[in-house]
Amino acid sequence: MIVFFGTPLLDIIAKVDHDFLKKYNLKPDNAIRATPELEGVFKDIFNFNPILQPGGSVTNTARVFQWASQKSYPMFFIGPIGDDYLGKIIENTFIEEGINSHIVEVKNEKTGTCAVLLTDENRSMVTHLGASKFFSIDNLDENLWKKISEAKYLYLSEYFSFAKISNIETTNAKDLLIKANELFKNKPLRILIMTRGRKSLLIQSENRLEEFDAPQLEEEKVVDTNGAGDAFVGGFLSQFVKNNGLLECVRCGIWAAQEIIQNHGCKFNSKLVYNN
Repeated sequence: MIVFFGTPLLDIIAKVDHDFLKKYNLKPDNAIRATPELEGVFKDIFNFNPILQPGGSVTNTARVFQWASQKSYPMFFIGPIGDDYLGKIIENTFIEEGINSHIVEVKNEKTGTCAVLLTDENRSMVTHLGASKFFSIDNLDENLWKKISEAKYLYLSEYFSFAKISNIETTNAKDLLIKANELFKNKPLRILIMTRGRKSLLIQSENRLEEFDAPQLEEEKVVDTNGAGDAFVGGFLSQFVKNNGLLECVRCGIWAAQEIIQNHGCKFNSKLVYNN
């Protein structure tokens, strides 16, 4: 079994004009946490007929994993929502997609949201963590700890500047991965992956650096790149847990990512099946 720990968010996706960004002093291609000055973003965005879509990095990866694996590998999701209708959208999506989960409803708190503001080819994201800030291991009972302890894989995610906090001084992607690998030399079983959008992706495994080309979609098919990296991980893991080779994991990851970017947010046609 693989257990996903995540902070479910509801993505609020809308095409906005540059005046909207200027109003809140937002950059066209950026991702920030909401401050009190940005609270109006989550109200004004509804003037642009937004799309509501379950999001959050781990949520996206878990949903894509379930889809790409065709429910062939046991999985479980743990995470918090607020006691509002936005949380119900996330919870109902999990039920519809057959995802086993323990969703903690945090009373008197709103579900976390992410305003995804699309302008031209750019996106600016403003995240309000909401109920996610109040999730604690105290929410896990004995039965859940038993499930976690029996899982073969645990999946968590966090955003931070890895190179900066590790004092790695290089702007070369390949050198960065090699130096990062050296930090974990006492942990032999590891795979470090760097996705780079349209560029090739780099994988450091067993002290060997490999580069994989990412096939390009026609420009007119690309709708929204939000969630592409999460989707890649979901597809990759769907083959990794089956002990398939690295190339097969990468192929499925790219396939999943390319399907996702043809829609707004992490949305996919559940009837599509990955053929290796």
